[in-house]
Amino acid sequence: MSDIAVVYALTTGAGTIHFNKGINTGSLDVPGQDDFLWITAIHGIDGVPMRTPVDDRPQAHGGLAFKFWKTSRHVVIEGVFLVQSSRKDSECQRIRNVMDIALLQALESIIQTPGSLQWTPAGQASRTLDVLYEVPLETDGVEQKTFTFGLIAPTPAWH
Repeated sequence: MSDIAVVYALTTGAGTIHFNKGINTGSLDVPGQDDFLWITAIHGIDGVPMRTPVDDRPQAHGGLAFKFWKTSRHVVIEGVFLVQSSRKDSECQRIRNVMDIALLQALESIIQTPGSLQWTPAGQASRTLDVLYEVPLETDGVEQKTFTFGLIAPTPAWH
C-alpha cells in the first residue's frame, strides 16, 4: 500500500533519511517551521511484480504457461525538498543542498550493502523492504527543487 502521507525511513550505512518527517523538529505537524524531504509519488510498493514465463505453442493455437514466480520490486520515489525554516533565498538553497548531499550519501551507501525502507500505512502494521540503490538520484529545479531515485528490493516480500 503506497500511502505517501506517512513517514518513510530509509536506513543505510550512512544514516537514516526520513521522508515526510520534519528534519528540524522530527514532527509531522509544524507548518511553516520545518524542512522536509516530502514524497509526492512512490511506485512499486503495492503489488509484487510477477515473472510470467509463457511460450507460444509451436504450430498450434495458444501458449504454454510455466510456473509463475514473484520477482524483485523496483521502487521509485519522487518528491520535493521542502524548505520552510527560512525565506532567505541563499539560506534556502544551502538547506536544500545539505538535504541533497545527505540523501545522495545515504543512497550511495546501499549500492552493495542493503539498507531498509520502513513505513507504516495508516491503520496497518509496519512494513519493511530490504533495498539497494538502483536508479540514480536526479534533482531538478531552483525555487522548488525536486528529487527522483530508484531502489530495488531483491526479495519482494515485506517483513
